[in-house]
Amino acid sequence: MKKIMILDDDKKFRSLMSRLLVSEGYVVVECQNALEANSLIKGSKTELLLLDIKMPEVDGGIFYEILGMFHPELKVIVVSALSREEQMRIIPGADGYHDKSLGAMKLLDTVREVIGYVKRQNGGTENDKEDNNPYADFVGSGTGG
Repeated sequence: MKKIMILDDDKKFRSLMSRLLVSEGYVVVECQNALEANSLIKGSKTELLLLDIKMPEVDGGIFYEILGMFHPELKVIVVSALSREEQMRIIPGADGYHDKSLGAMKLLDTVREVIGYVKRQNGGTENDKEDNNPYADFVGSGTGG
C-alpha cells in the first residue's frame, strides 16, 4: 500500500482528500501542523506528502527545506490556494504542485502522476475512475474540464 501524509491546517480539506485517497486504495495520515507531521514521518514508510504552504507555527516552505535535509527520498506535492507559479517560486523543486481551486480530482491525478495508481478497494482500476466517483458533483472537482 502507498502511504500519503496530508499536512494542511484546513480540517475540511484534509478530511475531503483523505476520504478520496482512501477510496482509491491509498493509506492516509492527516496532520494539522508541521510539528505533528515531523514526529509522524520519523520511521514511517510515507511515500508522499501533500504540503500546504501557509500554516501557523512552521510554514510549508520552511518544512520543505527541513524535509530535504532529513528525508530527501520523500516525494512532495505542494497544495495551496496560491497559483502554481507562486507555489513554484516559494517551494522550488517539489515533485508536483496543485492549486486548490482546481479541485480534488485534479489533485488525485497529480498524486497518481507522482506515485502511481493503487488497486481500488472495490476492485476497480484506474480506467473506471469516473464511474462510482463519490466526488463527481463536488464543486471545483475538476471533472468538468
